[in-house]
Amino acid sequence: SRLWGWGNNEYGQIGDGTAENHSTPVAVDLSSLHSLNDPAEIVSVVAMSYYHSLALDSLGRVWSWGDNSSGQLGYGDTQGSVVPRLVDLSPLNGKKVITVKSGNNVGMALDEDGQLWAWGNNYHGLFGNGSTNSSYLPTPTDLSALGNNKVVDFDMGETHVLALDDTGQVWAWGTNYLGELGNGTTSSTFVLSPIAVDLTPLAGVAVRSVSACKYGYCSLLLDESGDIWAWGRDNYQRLGPFEAGNKLLPTKVDNTIFAGSKMRSIEAGYIHALALSDTNQLWAWGENIFGQFGNGTTASSYTPIPVRFPVPSAPVPIGVLAIRELMAPEVFIAPLEITDEGDYVIRIDSEDFTPVVSITTPDGRKLRSVDGACAKTSGIIVHLPKGQFQLLVE
Repeated sequence: SRLWGWGNNEYGQIGDGTAENHSTPVAVDLSSLHSLNDPAEIVSVVAMSYYHSLALDSLGRVWSWGDNSSGQLGYGDTQGSVVPRLVDLSPLNGKKVITVKSGNNVGMALDEDGQLWAWGNNYHGLFGNGSTNSSYLPTPTDLSALGNNKVVDFDMGETHVLALDDTGQVWAWGTNYLGELGNGTTSSTFVLSPIAVDLTPLAGVAVRSVSACKYGYCSLLLDESGDIWAWGRDNYQRLGPFEAGNKLLPTKVDNTIFAGSKMRSIEAGYIHALALSDTNQLWAWGENIFGQFGNGTTASSYTPIPVRFPVPSAPVPIGVLAIRELMAPEVFIAPLEITDEGDYVIRIDSEDFTPVVSITTPDGRKLRSVDGACAKTSGIIVHLPKGQFQLLVE
């Protein structure tokens, strides 16, 4: 596997062995990983913070690089690195990490037994261990309030953390200045251990995932019905159109603003939020001053708007296994399954128009052309043998 990075590299957070900024993608130096002579590969989850990066490999180890002024690289010291190095996971006693996230000078990992570990800056009590003492090595979160329940998902904001356990209860800790912990109160002091988010408003609907705002005092969750709930306060309107005043308990976002669609994933960013619907439409809202909506403008919106992806003007070389989302206006291409014969099955959906899809091998042979009306509920089914192809949607 290979990783690529670009942009600000003041502290070596790209991991290419330099501290030089890059305006085009450069390869992350993974020589330390490859030198271990084991089958490990970097998995797709890479957590990037202000000036440091974390990556998880397929053997459950964590790698880090960049700024280490607060011990956020987990080496046991404050020496930074411009290439990936292993986080010292000796406190985990051999347990594998399954998820890793990063915050402002802090890292957090979830191990295979459902235990959370944190290292780096603990100023806001993000460790959740009853103190604000920082640590250069992973320190366990105090999960005694959960009883025998295990954490299955978590997210780290700038000043608070959300965690979901295996019974569907959400827990929170850190700051609660504006109700971001969702227990019906506010506090001028840090909440240093997990407390239960009051999920009464959900009326028993299970929680699918949680997302803590990466800047500010707000929180989001996605329930199993595909509805978004939000609480806290946010000057950047990531809570959606009901921003007047603090929301001390989870408040449902009216899904009519998503054209009635249900959501299947959410992410609260620094000053904007994103949601992906069950029809594979990406929605964005909040501040767009840097063009983070990806819609060709810098106009902000405090109600969700659909993100539009342009139709490629030339063939797009893409590996079939790597196909995830290639979206023109209302077009979605994704792998469905691998058949018993080893073919890849691809669904091509279009809501508004009839696409023409050409499929070509790398040596220029046209494998087939697909031309037909698509309905978003049925689509066109294409079988492809293993290999690399070019797909052109027009």
